[in-house]
Amino acid sequence: MSHLSTLQLSLSDVARLAGVRRPVVSMWRNRELAGHPFPKPVAVAAGQERFDAFEVVDYLAATGRGNNPEARDDLAAHAQLTAIPDVDETTSFDGLTALLCLAAVTGNPLGDLDGSSLSSLADKIDSDDTFLRREIESLGAAGPVLAAHAEALADASYSPASAFELLLRQQLARTLPGHAAVALRADAQAMVGSLASALASESGMVSPVFVDVTDGSGDLLLATARVYAGESAPSLASVALDTRSARLVRRRLRVQDLHRVDVLVDDAGDFAIPDHTGGAIHVLQLPPAGRPSMSDVEVLDAIADLVVQLRDDSRIVVIGHATALTDRPGSNAVDRARDAVLRSDRLRAAVRLPKGLLIRSPRRHLALWALGPAHPDVAVGDRWTVTADLSERELTPTTVEDLLTDIVAAMQNDAAVRRHAFRFSRRVRTASLLPGSRPLVDRPHSPVRRRTSGTELVALIDRLANELHSEASALRVEPTEAVEPATAPQRTLGDAVAAGECRIISGNRIDPEHLTAADGRVAIGPDELLGARSLEERRIDVLTFAGTYPSARFTEAGDVVFCTTPRIAAIVDHDGGSVVVSPARVARISRHPDHGWPPLLPDVLASDINAIGTPEESGATRRPDWRRWPIRRVPSQQRDHLAATLTALERERQELRTRLDEVEALAAAVTEGVTAGALTITAPPTSTPAYDTEPQPDTPAHPPRTNSPTTEGS
Repeated sequence: MSHLSTLQLSLSDVARLAGVRRPVVSMWRNRELAGHPFPKPVAVAAGQERFDAFEVVDYLAATGRGNNPEARDDLAAHAQLTAIPDVDETTSFDGLTALLCLAAVTGNPLGDLDGSSLSSLADKIDSDDTFLRREIESLGAAGPVLAAHAEALADASYSPASAFELLLRQQLARTLPGHAAVALRADAQAMVGSLASALASESGMVSPVFVDVTDGSGDLLLATARVYAGESAPSLASVALDTRSARLVRRRLRVQDLHRVDVLVDDAGDFAIPDHTGGAIHVLQLPPAGRPSMSDVEVLDAIADLVVQLRDDSRIVVIGHATALTDRPGSNAVDRARDAVLRSDRLRAAVRLPKGLLIRSPRRHLALWALGPAHPDVAVGDRWTVTADLSERELTPTTVEDLLTDIVAAMQNDAAVRRHAFRFSRRVRTASLLPGSRPLVDRPHSPVRRRTSGTELVALIDRLANELHSEASALRVEPTEAVEPATAPQRTLGDAVAAGECRIISGNRIDPEHLTAADGRVAIGPDELLGARSLEERRIDVLTFAGTYPSARFTEAGDVVFCTTPRIAAIVDHDGGSVVVSPARVARISRHPDHGWPPLLPDVLASDINAIGTPEESGATRRPDWRRWPIRRVPSQQRDHLAATLTALERERQELRTRLDEVEALAAAVTEGVTAGALTITAPPTSTPAYDTEPQPDTPAHPPRTNSPTTEGS
């Protein structure tokens, strides 16, 4: 089959074929073996050099280089097919997937068939031209060449199904731009599939039907089928459209030998599954591969259209952009579209997901919605939705399992939801989400700070204050009316900035050589915040600062200086006048000219930021996005009292630190003198150490002083 010489490899392909790292291949090119030079490039595609695939495997065989002795057999799985005359790349790809599907359906090799035989076989298998006949007929005279390549690809991948998936991955960016734009990471696909499977079990479906009513890629349907563990094989329903992407999905499911049924969708968006009358689990990604540029409004309208047609025994799982599903609406139109879904009382769970799940847009956050039965027996004002924020958490298997447990529980009735101990989620009244222009998930879910009642806190504070025997003993507190922890006021730092209550000011880019002055202003950077340097260690001369950095500014009293890297940390600059060194920043609480100070305190804000940086349980990650950090607010009538109390306690803390430093210095001096033989202790402290408290047999427990009068001489 000499026509297979049309295969080419990039250097990365060579590395994968040989089982080595990419730099190793470059070394082979630069360090030739005697008599065996590395093959010369034969083409350049998309800025990458291409090499004749058979020259490469001949080179590997002759030199013994690489870690894959079966490189020749595996060649088709790693090589790219070169352009074929009169057949563009898209037609070639569609034809290859159709040939792989034809091989899987017939179970016969296709490599020796001519063009006429291939067309006849395609017509026999797909007489209605619903998934492959058109693609094979379009190949014309190139059909036999591509059939031979499809056979080699299937052999190298061990099956037509595996070869099909490999080809999809190889050609994603080149011939499937819509699919590439919405492609999800494999673990994200598995998470959605696992949720759909769990909801099928929760709803009692024995032979579930998983449905995608969009012109999608089939990724989520396939992922669901892979994880489904029921006794009966599920059915997969995809749209019966005549688009390129819909036909590709039909070939994809057919080559995997999965039972598929048609979803009929009309121009108004109404759908029907002719071969199914029961409930179904709808699994969809929005925007889909067939319409990757859908706006947030169009995404929400599509969900609303689906909800209107949803049976009580059906469920919907949607993964899409967080801007549409959970974040603050970007426009009034988005707000209205989301409001329509919320008022249906079908949204049971909304989850904000971490970045990195969308392969081509790793900085974009996605979100997950689960919709189920409404609860008409629950009063409108009492209806609820479960929300969770995993945007700063790794999707480990344990995290995903606990999240799915939360979402499945959210599908139950009101009593069951109240009994469930949610791991990541919280139950919120749907009515509280309806007022416009607010996010559904407005802060990371973290353990509720308030664990004890007001009465218990009063007793604890009284005991601790009295034990200090200081000015803190005068502190008096009283319990207030109990506040439900789930409804305790808590917002994010981003909310405070948006409300004008706080400003975030970037640090100054200072030359390290300017931070070595013996006198001047104190410099505060990540090293100082993390304790790697003392606060007095680095200084900058005032004249140098003013002359070299004219646009820089000093801190003000009460500024909170914080950093996000290498770890999160914060301190309060109570005196001000310091220089903040980038990448550290300043959070400055802003006083309103008419309304006074906002319900924020520097010491509380710094404490909350430092709590973010504290290591959490397994699966948690640090939260570098300061906009989403939860912060506590102080009731306005208590702001001054709390500030005065914290100032007094900080003063006492400093006095204790000074006393501790003095005690440590005294201990070091005494130890040095005694161990060096420079002094003797004639009168130790009156308190006896905890160790060696028993008197020795020949020593009195309390020996008399030498200058004390004896009984006899008194």
